[in-house]
Amino acid sequence: MIVSWCPQQQVLVHGAVACFVSHSGWNSTLEGMRNGVPFVCWPYFTDQFQNESYICNVWRTGLAVAPGPDGAVTMEELSGKVERVLGDDGIRERVRALRDAARRSIAEGGLSGLAISECLNRMVCYFVFPAQVELGIHSNGWATSSAPSDQDPTSQLYLYFVTAVFIRQTVLVRRFFKTAVPSFLSTGCGL
Repeated sequence: MIVSWCPQQQVLVHGAVACFVSHSGWNSTLEGMRNGVPFVCWPYFTDQFQNESYICNVWRTGLAVAPGPDGAVTMEELSGKVERVLGDDGIRERVRALRDAARRSIAEGGLSGLAISECLNRMVCYFVFPAQVELGIHSNGWATSSAPSDQDPTSQLYLYFVTAVFIRQTVLVRRFFKTAVPSFLSTGCGL
């Protein structure tokens, strides 16, 4: 059966999922990694090729399909990569190690939680001490001016919350996966 849409996170968390054939977009990469599912990467454009490189060459938690001379991926290529991923115990161990590291990061007191708390603390400081922020007393490089007085503080807080969520997803999570995880893997992950 082919469907146009499915709840990817709910599918990936299911115990029967043994492999994730993915375009290697960043959100899919995070979802697969967080759920401990090995990858068969089939990137299409932009950041997907970089993510594929991390998945296959740095983290070694999947394999990439190789298009033929005509640019098409054959059924044999795809099924061969799926079989290799399913039979590789090293990939399974590494993806479990990354899953556990990601879960520790988003748990209470983890790297991700601490980073979002720091961002929220800075936002509160920005609203409570705007003059000091403008002078750089509380900024530490994260703000250069106080909030405009003609805006509603509630809407400003919402804007900063949205910004914090964006920062959390794109900067902090990427920093964790692209710096901490490779060094963690290079030590052997205790495997």
